[in-house]
Amino acid sequence: MNITKNQLEQFREDGYMILESVIPDAHLKLLRDLCQYFIDEMDARMDREGTDVINISHRGKRYFVSQCYQRKPELFEFLYSDYIADICRATLGDLTSCSSSTSR
Repeated sequence: MNITKNQLEQFREDGYMILESVIPDAHLKLLRDLCQYFIDEMDARMDREGTDVINISHRGKRYFVSQCYQRKPELFEFLYSDYIADICRATLGDLTSCSSSTSR
């Protein structure tokens, strides 16, 4: 994983950086599909409850769902993969501990 000094500086100053083309297309598709799944699930809940707002989720504008990885094992596997651990180490340094043995 190659992260430039400029990207690291932006991360340290702004709290984010853009890593273009870092996540492979197959993983992006997985993430997009899972996001859509959770959006659809929240929309269905809003339909059942007859509302367009549940907590901080607003239909068609913003959605908040927590602990999605607990309900979708493929998301858990991606988030706690060696691949993501490599990104964390490249960003935060070798002292960072990212482990796929994290319990659900």
